[in-house]
Amino acid sequence: MSTINVDNIAEYTSSGKINATHDIKLASGKNILDSSGNAVGGMVKVASSTISSAVATLALDDFVDHDKYSLYKIYTQMVLPSNDDLEMEAVFRSGGSSGADITGTYHRGGVGIYNDASGSTVFGNQSSSNVAKLTPTVGNHAGGALSQEMLFRAADGTNGITSIYVNQAYQLANNQCRNQITSHTLESQTACTGIKFKFESGNIASGKFTVYGVLL
Repeated sequence: MSTINVDNIAEYTSSGKINATHDIKLASGKNILDSSGNAVGGMVKVASSTISSAVATLALDDFVDHDKYSLYKIYTQMVLPSNDDLEMEAVFRSGGSSGADITGTYHRGGVGIYNDASGSTVFGNQSSSNVAKLTPTVGNHAGGALSQEMLFRAADGTNGITSIYVNQAYQLANNQCRNQITSHTLESQTACTGIKFKFESGNIASGKFTVYGVLL
């Protein structure tokens, strides 16, 4: 193995300016290490997709790697449904690149905080068949666009359960503002290798989804 020790890495144009149009690429499975041999940076982008034309579902398959990552952070940006007043849903996936939905009972609990109205609530012991109900009554207006932070844990086929924790703030279809935090679990050790997003009906009209693996 070769090691290069440098203070700075920079690419310059002929005029002496930094050229920011190129990436530094690493071989698959390799990391940038500090002087002690520890990986620099806590997260690595492992999957992403930008939706500019409406799709019924978005499946992000085959990004789970238990040898490299302890868990995953999923960020969405300005996700909108094609129709009004819909629930955003997720389905855990198995089978790697040829992913298939993991069926079973998905359990849910959480809190719903209304910032401009009464009715804030704590809830739990809710369940649905074959799907996690992430986000209720999403509007397809500008204020309904979802920018979410999610924490995703995947069972490895022998140990653990698959779960997703979702934090979001958005305007409902009736224009009330809600900060909703929910936890969803599937009590199964089936190896989970990805996740699929959709709305209860209609399409995902637009938005961006990015998945980061948190290094072990």
